[in-house]
Amino acid sequence: MRKIAAQGRLQVFQRFVAALVVVDFGCGGQGGSNDTTTGTQADTEATSMSTSTAMSTSTATPTSGATMEPTTGGPDKGMFCADQCMVDADCLLGGDNFFYSCKDNLCVPDGCVIDSDCVVSASFWNRECAVQADCLEFQELCIDIGGGVGRCAIPSDGIGCDPFVEVMYPPIEGGASVVVCGNLDYRCKDGSCFDPCESDDECFSASQPVCNKDTAVCNCRNDADCQLSPELGLPVCINGQCGCATDADCVRQDNNVDRCYEGTCGCSSAAVCGEPFFDGSTVVCQ
Repeated sequence: MRKIAAQGRLQVFQRFVAALVVVDFGCGGQGGSNDTTTGTQADTEATSMSTSTAMSTSTATPTSGATMEPTTGGPDKGMFCADQCMVDADCLLGGDNFFYSCKDNLCVPDGCVIDSDCVVSASFWNRECAVQADCLEFQELCIDIGGGVGRCAIPSDGIGCDPFVEVMYPPIEGGASVVVCGNLDYRCKDGSCFDPCESDDECFSASQPVCNKDTAVCNCRNDADCQLSPELGLPVCINGQCGCATDADCVRQDNNVDRCYEGTCGCSSAAVCGEPFFDGSTVVCQ
């Protein structure tokens, strides 16, 4: 029974970690921090998915070289794949809440007020609970994250927490603190969560090797940095973030993009966007 329980917890935890590709937390892309190569690729994939509604169109000009004329429309008039919704329930993923809500008929990431909001979302403590029975048996613990608010979290025993860390919280039903897996890296800034860097040593991506001390975001220095990761198809450095130069750069990416708008990959029509990402959403290009 103990082995089965550990395997079940591992499957749940792996599902949460896989969702890192989906949940943008307001970071990455043109506006946030990527301090590992994996994180950079994940953010690129997230931009390519229908969840790219969280991204805004860049109006920046490249630091060198390429012409950045949009293929349709003028500045700020790019089109991007989005998940259209009617109610918050449309923005669930596999029946679970991954911190997206329906706002203005689009599934968009929930905002934050304080840093602890980002710990909850970055740790994927997405299931609310009032008692232990509300969480998955043998796979999750109902912890009190403060003020009597309960969240289901993955315990660390038997499987470890990598890439997260072990943190201690009291059980919602009282008693000695328990050890669960959490992500303490993210901070809240201007209503969005992002993973700040403090030094160049924390910027592991070859395409974004420098920590901008003013923004705490890992940046590229020039086009040559961005071209060190050709698999991303983002060859020009625009205000410290790698972007596209032509439509061909976007076509090279996996899915859901085929046009370059002011350095950001977008779509030409809903046909490019593929299937809806969330449970009850409808894909659009707008």
